[in-house]
Amino acid sequence: MRYALRFAVALLAPLLIALPLAKAQESPSSPAGQNDTTEGPLRRGSNEFGLWTGFSPFSFKLKGVTEDRKLFLLNLQYARTLLATHPLTLKYTAEFVPVALEIQATQLYLINGAVLVNPAGTIYGAGASPIGC
Repeated sequence: MRYALRFAVALLAPLLIALPLAKAQESPSSPAGQNDTTEGPLRRGSNEFGLWTGFSPFSFKLKGVTEDRKLFLLNLQYARTLLATHPLTLKYTAEFVPVALEIQATQLYLINGAVLVNPAGTIYGAGASPIGC
């Protein structure tokens, strides 16, 4: 379990260190005397990049038997504004999850009088959501 947390910190630390170096996109200013056709900060063709992480130190149990599990997620996000009008904004968003860790404790089960041991460990995963138009 400690190895998994160290692994997560090792992956997250470079991103947090580089965060102050990231700059927001500057929108080109319109020449004097011309009115901007869009209202608000969103403009057609603008790009957004995002990063978020999450950690759940305790398991939420609504139904079933899930105990002593922890979850760590790292998510990278890209969004492009396809349409920006006053009442409506349409964006394409793609997300990439390079790190998903589920840390579980040792579990004991009694099956037909025999004890089955599911050892502690970390389950690694990754994912993506939609990567194409």
